[in-house]
Formats: sequence, structure tokens, C-alpha cells
Amino acid sequence: MRKIITYFIIILAIGMVASCASNEVAPIFSTESKEQYMDPTIYSMMMSIPENERPLAFERRKAAQIVGEYIVLSDNQYSLELTQQEAEKLGVRDTIYDIVLKEINDINKFVTEQMEKGDTLSLPDIQASLKRYKNPEIQYKPETFKSKRLSRAGSMKAAGRLESFSNEPVQATFKAVSGTTEVVFWCVPKVAIFPIYVCSVSAFGATNSKTLISAIGCNRTTSVTVPASGSDVIATVEFRTSDMNGGYCSWTAY
Repeated sequence: MRKIITYFIIILAIGMVASCASNEVAPIFSTESKEQYMDPTIYSMMMSIPENERPLAFERRKAAQIVGEYIVLSDNQYSLELTQQEAEKLGVRDTIYDIVLKEINDINKFVTEQMEKGDTLSLPDIQASLKRYKNPEIQYKPETFKSKRLSRAGSMKAAGRLESFSNEPVQATFKAVSGTTEVVFWCVPKVAIFPIYVCSVSAFGATNSKTLISAIGCNRTTSVTVPASGSDVIATVEFRTSDMNGGYCSWTAY
């Protein structure tokens, strides 16, 4: 957990300088035109960024979509097969290019450290995800996650959403009635090219959590076991992202 917190601090520093296991995929666009956002959640998240910070955030997100097609995942490490000069020809400024490179180096370091400790990580293939977005034959179905949740509606105990506007954790509570066993999180990236999510559920003084590595273009889902349930048990769900601009997740307790 100390390593994860350290990584959050590193990502915050990147943002200040700048001032997918199971995946649900949603198209990403790079302008502020609402009509170009097939996913209203992404549009709403981007517009929640303070106005004076929004232009840079949109530029970073656009750059992530461009260079993401050249980021290769091999042997649990990411590499960018695009030079600065080539990136400039695609419209990516050198400052933004340097930020992307640092994010790639930091995520590779984080992955190496976690695996040396014996952790198992599921790494998203950003290149494949972005290619899928830009395939006109693939139609985005915004009801996908909702449909999956509704298919288990009979066992749903509680649900909600958490949105953060920084890399600080956000929480919500719910009554973990008898039989509540898990909380499913559906997490959406905002600006950072490789955000890390920590999704937690606490009850009766115990906490279970999962750490996910995501990428622009790759929404992630995970299930976290509820530590305890019963008629008087109040559980807390917590979501944290390494992206200093924040992030979003929907959660459902079953």
C-alpha cells in the first residue's frame, strides 16, 4: 500500500508540472463539443475540470489518444514507438510528449515493483483499445454496463456512483444487509494516460481492496468482497485514482 501511495504522489507531481481483467469500452473524443461525446459520462467528467485547467486537460487527453496507438505492451511493460519529432507532426507538443513518457516510465516502475512483491496485475492493452474505438463498424452501446447490472437486479442490495476531482479518495456508505457479499466497481479514466484505481469496501473495522491499472480508452471493472453483512452493518465504499484531475466510478452491492 505504501508503494501505491508513493505512485499517487508521483502522478500528482506530473500533473502539477503539466498545469483493461474485464473491460467496458466507451469511445473517447478530444474536443469540448457535447455532440461529439457518445458517452455523456466522459463529457460530464471533462467539463467538471476547472475552466482555467480545462484546455490543458483536453490537450493531454487528446495527446493520449494519439500516442496511445503507438504504445506497445510486451512482457508486462509499456513502450512508446513514436519519436518526439513524429509526435509533433501528429499535433502533440514536446511538453505533452515528455509528460506521456514520464507516465509510461512511472507505470512500468510501479508494475515491476508490484510483481516483485508477488502481486498479479491485469494490464490493459491501450493500443488495441484505441484501435477498437476508431473502428466505424463497432457501435458503442451505452447500456452495456447498465444491462449487466440489471441482469442481476434481483440480488442488488445498493448502488451509487463516486466522482473525484483530484487524486484524493471519495467515499459513500450503504447498509450491508444480510447476504451482501460483494461490491462491483466500474471505473472510468479522465486525463492521465495510465491511471491507477484503488477500490475498497470497509465494514466492522475490516477493509478489502483491489488495485487496478487502467488506460485512456479502457474502462475497468472489479469486484471487492464485503468484509461483513447483517441487519445493522454499515459498509463504506471508497474510490481513489492516481489522476490528479480525478475520476469516476459506479458501484453496485450484491
